[in-house]
Order: sequence, then C-alpha cells, then structure tokens
Amino acid sequence: VTTERRAQQALEEARAGLERRVAERTGALAEANARLREGEARFRGLFNATFQFIALLSPDGTLLEANAAMLRLGRAPASQVIGRPYWSAPWWPDDAATQALLRDAVAEGAAGRFARRETGMRDAEGQPLVVDFSVTPVRDEDGLVSLLVAEARDVSALKAAQALLHEAQKMDTLGQLTGGVAHDFNNLLMAVLGNLAIARKRAETSAPDLLRHLDNATQAADRGATLTQRLLAFARRQDLKPMPVDLRDLLLGLDGLLRRSAGPLVALEIDAPEGLPPAQVDPHALELALVNLAVNARDAMREGGQLSVRIALVEGELPGRLTAGRWLTIAVADSGEGMDEATLARAVEPFFTTKGPGQGTGLGLSMVHGLAAQSGGALVLDSAPGEGTTATLWLPVSGMAAVPAPADPRAVVPSQGQGAVLVVDDEPLVLESTAAMLEELGYEPVRVDSAEAALAMLDERQDVAAVLTDHAMPGMTGAALAARLRTERPGLPVILATGYASAGNDDAGALPRLLKPYGLGQLSEALREAMSRAA
Repeated sequence: VTTERRAQQALEEARAGLERRVAERTGALAEANARLREGEARFRGLFNATFQFIALLSPDGTLLEANAAMLRLGRAPASQVIGRPYWSAPWWPDDAATQALLRDAVAEGAAGRFARRETGMRDAEGQPLVVDFSVTPVRDEDGLVSLLVAEARDVSALKAAQALLHEAQKMDTLGQLTGGVAHDFNNLLMAVLGNLAIARKRAETSAPDLLRHLDNATQAADRGATLTQRLLAFARRQDLKPMPVDLRDLLLGLDGLLRRSAGPLVALEIDAPEGLPPAQVDPHALELALVNLAVNARDAMREGGQLSVRIALVEGELPGRLTAGRWLTIAVADSGEGMDEATLARAVEPFFTTKGPGQGTGLGLSMVHGLAAQSGGALVLDSAPGEGTTATLWLPVSGMAAVPAPADPRAVVPSQGQGAVLVVDDEPLVLESTAAMLEELGYEPVRVDSAEAALAMLDERQDVAAVLTDHAMPGMTGAALAARLRTERPGLPVILATGYASAGNDDAGALPRLLKPYGLGQLSEALREAMSRAA
C-alpha cells in the first residue's frame, strides 16, 4: 500500500498548502480592505475638512459627491442634491448667465480641458458671494474622462480688498494731481492777494472810490484761496495744526454759523453730550468741514428738512480703514433726497458734483475726506435714494487736555517793522508781491530766486534780520535751506512759506510756517513772532 500511502500524504500536503494560501490571501485581502477603508476615511476627512467648495461630477454634469463645506453653504442634505445636475444645486443663482457659464465649464472639462471662471454663488441667506470656480477632468486607465472635480473658492474678501486698494490708488493719483494744481494756483493767488492788500491800504487815503472794487477783487481771490485749501485738504497736503479740541465747545460755538449755512428752511438739531474726551484735530479745518457738510445738506433738502449733528465716543474699528481703538465721531445727517450707489461711490472725488452749473465746486466732501484722512481718521458716507445722507467723521481721541482754539490768522492786524528780510522764491510774481508787502510793512526786502543764491547773499549781507523762503524750489528746498542755516547761522530766524503739509515735517516744531496765500497781517505776525523768538 506504499503507493496509496504516498498519494494520501501528497493529498494532505496539497490540502494544507491550499489552506495556507487561502489564509494568506484572506489576510492580504483583509489588509487591502483595511487600507482601502483607511484611504477612503482619509479622503473623506480631507474632502470634508477643506474650506473650499468641492464637488465630484460625472462627465455629463451629474453631481456624484459634495463636500461638507458645499452642503453647509446651501443648507441642503446630500440626498437632495446627489444625482441631480450640478447647476441646479441651491447654492447657484438661478439666472441664465450663471447657468450658461456652469454648463460651458462642465462641457469643457468633459472634453478633457481644465476650465476656470469667476462667477457668483449665494449662501444659505441668499447673500451673494464671488468665487473662483474651476473644473478639472480626471481620466481612467484608458485615458477617457471618467470624473470631473468642480472647485469653488470664496474670493469675496479679496475682491473687496482689491476694490479698496484700487480706490486708494485712484484717490492717491487724484491727490497728487490736485496737490500740484493747488500749489501753482496758490502762487498766483499769492501775487493777486498781496498786490490787492497793498492797493487797498493805499487807496484808503488816496482813492477811496476804488475800495469797493478792490474789496470785490479780494473777496473773489479769497474764494480762490478757499478752493486751494480744499484741494490741498483732499490731497492730504494741507498744513494742519492738530491739537486737543473739545468737540462740544467747538460745535456749540459753531451753532449760529451752522444755522445760517443750513438756511431758514432747515431745522438744526445738535447733540453734544458732556464729558467726552478731546479729539486730536485742527479746529479751524474742522469748522470749515462742518460748514461744508451743512451746506451740502441744505442743497440736498431744497424744500427744507431736518439736519442733525451728533457727537459720540466709539470704541471699535472700521474694517480695512481704522484699527480698533477709541474714536470720536461727528455724524451730520440730513433728511434730503439721498444718493444712489453710483453717486455715493464718487462723492468724495474732487470736482464731482450733482449740483447745477455755478451751484457747487465739487470740493466740499473732498476737503472733508482729506481732513479726516490727514488727521488719522476717516469719513464714512451712508446714503440711499429718498433716505437722506449721513456723513460721519471719525477722529482720534487725544490723550491730552483740550486747549482753546487759536485766533484766525487772517484776522491779524498788520504792524510795522524794520530791518532787512531775505525773500527766497523761484516764482517771480510771488517774489515781487512779497517784496512789495514787506516794503509796505516797513522792512527792506532782499530778493533772491533760489536757496543757493540765498546762501551767497547771506555771505555778502550780514544785516539780514530774517529769511522768508518758499519750500518747493528746484535744487535745494526751503526746508533744506532752513536746516543748513540753523547750523551755519543759528540765531537767524527762518520762516517757511508753503501750502504743503509735508514741508519740513522733520522739524515741524522748530520751523515757523506761513501758509500761502497770506496777507499783510499774517506776514507781519509771522515776522514779529520769528524775530521775538530769536531775540
């Protein structure tokens, strides 16, 4: 039975080997299933953890899978959207343009090409979102498109930031343009106002009949000077003198002027609570800004209405504009006709106005916007057609006690002086006009047209009592000239005549300023203060 025994033994060995191989393959299959389940769990975790909106589609656009972010966006259970056309999902707007865009993107993906579009979605509350949308084809082993991966990334915040950046760049460009125009215009007005002041002073005794004409010309030139200040304020080049200001006192002191500016048909209400901290702002510029806002409100209420001015302390931030902190707000609200979105978007642009010809310059809101920005705050406009307009000035809180506002420099009465004054200006009209004003005040003007010529003249003349220099000049600027003279001739008073806020900022506290265009009284006061300080 040896052969039989051997056959039986071989059969048992074969059976044992088969059982062993079955066990091994069963184990391998179990391990493969475990790896598959682990891989699927990882895929599900990644698929549902991402903040992007991802969906898996069949080539015909049928929705196969949607991740958790997308289902949360539409507040829809998977059973409601799976198996339906992707473009019919509740997170897509039901308009023809969006539907056509989605169908085209899916068709492009099914053809094996990557498709990318920018389009809109809507959240569960129906609010619009801007998304970066793409469709990526996935091919099988035979190279055929078997799956489409549709992704959408919310770029609404990015688009809003880009819009703010574009607006800031546009305003900066306009600011540079208007600042340059205002500088040149200031020089012309400097010559006009200077000569008018001299002519009026002499006409008081020699030709009194001319006074009315001279006053009219001066009034027109003063209006031009106001326009340049508004332009410089918009360009953030206005020479502001910020200080701690009690807004309640300022507003109550401005009550009469605001009522006259608003007119008899407008009821003015002022809400200025006590106990608020002071704001850090230039009081004269703020008064002009509030008057501008009152005039704008009056023009928006042709049949009369309600105008309110309210001061409040705010602890918070303006996203994208002002950081979190303590701010004082001045809200000027009217019950006028309001503005639509297109008008509101352009409201602070210089020379933009909805008023008729001759009724507005389009610089009022530009000036207020520039003042707020230059003061470290912001201007916020809220308006809608038929609902009026609210202009809110955000100003930084000062850490110091409020100080009384200085007197208006244009109200200074000129006084006589003596001594030689070196006048430095590259504009001949301004140079001659300033020299004539100095002669009228009793000084001896010494004229030069550059900073280099001024240094040479000072080497020749040791009797110069003061230097009055323009800032923006070719070569060496007025601020650079002043810095050099402080080293070489420390006792010589130097006055910087400019309309730019950025002139000589490094030594703003030590360098006296004279704001262009100036008159006899301002020139006299600047020289008197500079000489007395140096004495």
